[in-house]
Amino acid sequence: MHSKRSAPFLFACHWCKELKKVPTVKQIIKTIEEIAPRALALPGDPVGLQCGEPDRLVSRLMVSLDATLETVTQAAELNVDLLVTHHPLLFEPLTQENILGPAAKALVRAIREDLAVYSAHTNLDASADGINDSFASLLDLRERRVLQSSSPEYFKVVVYVPGEQLERVRSAAFRAGGGQVGDYSGCSFSIEGVGTFHPGEGTSPTIGLPGCDEKVQEARLEISVQPAVLGAVLADVRAAHPYEEPAIDVYPAISSIPGAGFGIAGVLPQSATVGQVAARVGSALNAGSMRLVGKKGRKVKRVAVCAGSGASLLDAAAAARAQLYITGDVKYHDARKAEEIGINLLDVGHFPPERYGLNRFGKLLEKKLAGLGLKIQVSYAKERDPFVPVS
Repeated sequence: MHSKRSAPFLFACHWCKELKKVPTVKQIIKTIEEIAPRALALPGDPVGLQCGEPDRLVSRLMVSLDATLETVTQAAELNVDLLVTHHPLLFEPLTQENILGPAAKALVRAIREDLAVYSAHTNLDASADGINDSFASLLDLRERRVLQSSSPEYFKVVVYVPGEQLERVRSAAFRAGGGQVGDYSGCSFSIEGVGTFHPGEGTSPTIGLPGCDEKVQEARLEISVQPAVLGAVLADVRAAHPYEEPAIDVYPAISSIPGAGFGIAGVLPQSATVGQVAARVGSALNAGSMRLVGKKGRKVKRVAVCAGSGASLLDAAAAARAQLYITGDVKYHDARKAEEIGINLLDVGHFPPERYGLNRFGKLLEKKLAGLGLKIQVSYAKERDPFVPVS
């Protein structure tokens, strides 16, 4: 039999359960990075949490292409807790020269409004479910292949150390930043074996004597190391190692992420003219203006796409036997190069395909969060292409 206090107690329990369904910034970031792993980002691209607290609860989320003062203001007016952008808020550190610039003003407004900002840039471009996948899906491209692989590189450091000194060397490597694999730290592997060596004259071996063959029970220690901390790990491992000349091997490695890369080439369901493809793309992307290098009436079957600034992949598109390459931010000399190699080149601008792909990403993120039982409202910032047609 319940007392009079039961109803408030049950209400409180219900409220706690509902509160648990509201995700934190950290939980949403984890879901975003399952779609677009941070390891796919190009070196130097400042993706990730730009400002805000990871443990903050998020009931409202907004998606935008840019983290401008305008989009930050929109988010604040709608009581948004987390703004997820494609282009990072801070491409470069704040200095005395840019402290009064647009990025700084947007950052200050975000901080004042207690608004968290997270950016997924080139990692979302390269993701198998990212911006370029959306672009390729718009044309229903078949038999897809990436134009430029984006498998993240790392190093495998292998060191041989006497068993009793194993933990000392392992700990030194970890303190220097080694052993980080995704969200896991302290990752390593070791196996015991027998090491042999012959100290030359003039050496000072830790074990044995100069001129005498030696056999020692050793451990082979393997640790994954990111490029940014490789030098520090090697230095600290050498400092912690008991040997005068420790045996250390460094192997470059590539983590294979299926379907990851920049730009996509594929085959249309059926042949179409360049003009027909351009019309379809322009309509879907709501592109205000487009520029073409080539002939509208030429029929094409193999098409390559890259959202944003993809002129650097022109050779890769040609190598993939694409007859039409669709991208943005094409320069004059890129256009001349397309003429020389005989590929049709359609410039649809930077904004339209990325905004299109970002809307699709927002829906995918919302679906994944709902699948985890997390309650959240997702909205989209009102943005416009800075370029407008004049005729």
